[in-house]
Amino acid sequence: MAQLGASAIWLQMAPKGEAAGDLQAVIAPAHALGLKVIVELALLTPHTACPDALRGALQQAVHWRVDAVSLQTCTNQTTRALAPALHARMGAPSGFALLGAPGDARSAVDTEGNKNRLRWLTTVDVPTTRPGDLQAPVLHSQIRQALRTAGPAAIVWNAAPPSPGSRPCPSSPDSAMPLQSRYIAPALFSCLKGAFRMDIPTEDTHCSAKDQFRRFLQWQSEIAAFQHGNLKLLPSHKHLLAFTRTQGNTNVLCVFNLSDRYVRHGLPATCQDASILAGSGFQGGRIVDKHLDLDPWGAMFARF
Repeated sequence: MAQLGASAIWLQMAPKGEAAGDLQAVIAPAHALGLKVIVELALLTPHTACPDALRGALQQAVHWRVDAVSLQTCTNQTTRALAPALHARMGAPSGFALLGAPGDARSAVDTEGNKNRLRWLTTVDVPTTRPGDLQAPVLHSQIRQALRTAGPAAIVWNAAPPSPGSRPCPSSPDSAMPLQSRYIAPALFSCLKGAFRMDIPTEDTHCSAKDQFRRFLQWQSEIAAFQHGNLKLLPSHKHLLAFTRTQGNTNVLCVFNLSDRYVRHGLPATCQDASILAGSGFQGGRIVDKHLDLDPWGAMFARF
């Protein structure tokens, strides 16, 4: 199964009842589209506790120009076996990385003196599809912690499908909630730094939410600061997640209201001359009298 996000494709498992298949046939088109490629280690080898098998799997990943290998489904035994495999690895690009699950022992894969050593990606995992479960303080803390790590951070939107026997989700959104509430989470994560996996539950009769999200990603792709800029989280109201993306002379302020309440909050001191960026498609965000005014599930983007 391949999960497509704003900047990466994560190859996690083979289709049900099928073998892993030709991964290379999936990886090549992904690179042609400018996407990073993350491959679950179990797809590269079933023998994840064998150093020789791991060595072959990592060499294969490098040959296929995979950007990262995920250990999300692996055990601590695998991380212990990785050390000798890494010592024998040659010629990997400097950006090649391991995506480790939270709590994995990092010392097991440190290889001093290897300029191309595999790095850990720290994940921020949000396993929910409901906007009401997005809590700004929790996300702020998780993302801040991830960005403090030595390696890159992966912001993971993990909207799993309903389990068998569970009640089906309503086919249409709550009329009291704006349509953008259905894609505010993936839009938020697509503005953050790192690799992305997103299952986006935006299907409805007219697919309008999915179409609007596509337009948002197109708008975002035309602003370089979102792709390569530095990220800084800002202190804000408990319902808001605010941050800036900066590249060269381009500074973009991003503010998301992750609640069903209207919020008024003072404009950050460094953004006093901010002016709204048009074209994102998001509604419900304004700058009024040096304050941020955001409607429920509203978002705004401004240049300063």
